[in-house]
Amino acid sequence: MTGPPPPPTFPTFPRELLLSYDPLEFIGRGGEADVYLCGVRPGDDLAAVKVYRDKTIDLAMRADLTDERYLRHVPRLLGYGNTPDVHGVMVGWEAQEYFGCGSLRTVMSGREGFPEAEIREITAELAACVAFWQSEIRYNHTDVKPDNILVRSVAPYRFVIGDFGGAVRNTASQEIGTVLASHRYMAPEALQARRGEPPAWWSVGVIVYELFTGRTPYHDLAEGDIPAVLRQARPFDLSAIADPRWRMLVQGLLTVDRDSRWQHRQVAGWLMGDTPSTPTPTRRFEPITFAGRTYGQPGELVLDMQDRWTLAVAWLLEGNARRLADWIGRGFADLGFDPAPLERLGGSGAGGEACHLALAALAAHFLPDRVPRYKDCVIDDAGLLCLARGTVEDARTLREILESGVLPYAARHECAHRRMCPDGCRVLGRVADEVPRTVAEVVRRLSWLRPVIERHARSLGHDLPPGGVPAAGDMCLAWSAAAELTLRPGALGGFLARIRKVKSDAPWWIRERRAAHDADVESVPGRGMIVVTRLLARYAPAPAPVPALVPAPA
Repeated sequence: MTGPPPPPTFPTFPRELLLSYDPLEFIGRGGEADVYLCGVRPGDDLAAVKVYRDKTIDLAMRADLTDERYLRHVPRLLGYGNTPDVHGVMVGWEAQEYFGCGSLRTVMSGREGFPEAEIREITAELAACVAFWQSEIRYNHTDVKPDNILVRSVAPYRFVIGDFGGAVRNTASQEIGTVLASHRYMAPEALQARRGEPPAWWSVGVIVYELFTGRTPYHDLAEGDIPAVLRQARPFDLSAIADPRWRMLVQGLLTVDRDSRWQHRQVAGWLMGDTPSTPTPTRRFEPITFAGRTYGQPGELVLDMQDRWTLAVAWLLEGNARRLADWIGRGFADLGFDPAPLERLGGSGAGGEACHLALAALAAHFLPDRVPRYKDCVIDDAGLLCLARGTVEDARTLREILESGVLPYAARHECAHRRMCPDGCRVLGRVADEVPRTVAEVVRRLSWLRPVIERHARSLGHDLPPGGVPAAGDMCLAWSAAAELTLRPGALGGFLARIRKVKSDAPWWIRERRAAHDADVESVPGRGMIVVTRLLARYAPAPAPVPALVPAPA
C-alpha cells in the first residue's frame, strides 16, 4: 500500500511511517537519528518517532525492551522496525512514548545550581536507572549522559534511558567492542573499547559533578581534545565540590582504575549514610621510558610511538619489544592486549616490517578512536583511495601497506561508517581480504596471456620491454587499480573509458577488452579481468596502416 505524500515541512520522514504517524514537529538531530514529535493515527496520542540515519536497528533488542516489567526505566515502545527512507535506503525507526518533561539536560539547562536535596534525589534515581538496566534488563549502556536520560516526571523524579544506540548485552563476549559515547562523559577505558558495567558509573560521576558545579570536568576543552586527557588517566581536582561526603562520592565514581571504581553497591550504601572505603589504586605501575620520556599508561606511549615511528622501530629492535610486552602484561593484563606481535620481534630476522605490524596492533588496541596510520600515511578507506589514485610513489607505498598485513589491525579502529560496522571496519576488512586475491588473479591471468602477447609482437616485428610483458613496475599499478575498484566499484566507468580509447585490432586485445567490459566489478575474478586489461592497454599494438590505393593507369 502506498502512503500519502510526505508533508513538505518534513520531506525526509519515511513515507511508510505516514500511515501510522503524523509528524508535527522536528524535535532534534542526535548522533544517530532524527527525532520527530508525531501524532499517532488514529487518535490524539503523541509519540517521539526516531528515524535512524544510514543504519538499521536490532529488532531483537527492541522486542526485549517491550517487556512491561521494564517500563519503570525504559520508554514504552509504540512501534519499531526497518523501512526504506526517502532515498530507498533501509533505515531503522522506533516510536516511543513522548516525554513532555524532556531530558535531564532539559532539567539542568538554565539552572545556576541545585539544592543538595534535589541533587540527592537525582543521584538516587539516576543510580537506580543505570543499575536496573545492568542487573534487571542485562544491558550495559555506553552513552550515559543527560541528553539520553529522559524524564517521565519531576515530582518525584522518574528517569528512563531513551537512547538504545549505546546499549549492549551485559555478557563477557561484549566486554570489548565499539563504544558510542560522548567524550565528555566517557570513561578512560572506553578509549580502549572497554565496555562492561564500570564505564556507566564514571558517566554518573561526571553528571553529579556537573550538578554541583554547572560544568563537566572538561568544560574548558574542545570535544576533540578530551581523549588526550583521558589517556593520561590522572585523577581529577574535585575541590570545586566543597562538601567532603559529596566529594567522596564523586571521587569514587571518577576513579580511573575501573576495578576500584564505585558502582551501584557503593553508591546505594553512600545514599543510606554509609561510608564505603575510599577507592585506592589496586596496582602501581612502574613507568616505561621511550625517547627520553616516561609513560604510565599504554595509550600515551602508543600515541607517541605512532607519531615518532622511526624512533619507535629502532627502539623496538633494540630489545625493548619484550620489555614493552612484559610491562603491558604485568600492569595492564585486564585490557586484554595480545602480546604476540611484540613477542615475534624477539626472534631472529625480525625487521622493520614486523615492527610496523606490532605498532599497528598496539594502535588498534589502545587508540581505536584514532584514524589508523602506517608510517606517515593515513590508512582509513579515504586515505587508501588517495594513495590508489596518486603518484607512482603512492602506488609503491600502497602496495607496501597491502602486503605488510597491517590492514586487519587498521580495520579494528573506529571508522567513519562505524554504525554500519559494529565489529570492525568492513570496508578495510574487504580491502585486506580481496585486493591480494585480485592481484593473485591478475598474476594468474597474465601467466597465460604473456606468451600470447609476445608471440603476436614478434609476428609484427615489435620490440618487447626488457623483462617481458608487463614491466615489473606495472605490478604496483595492479595493486592500486585493484584497491581503487574494491573501494569504489563506481570507478569502473573511468577504467572502461580509458580502455576504449586504445585502438588496436590485435586479437588478444579485442578479447581482453570484451572480457573487461563484461566483467563483474563486485567479484574478485571480475576485478582481476579489468585490472589485467588496464595493465596491458599500453602494450596493445596500433592497427596496421591501410595501404593507400593507387589509381589504375588510364
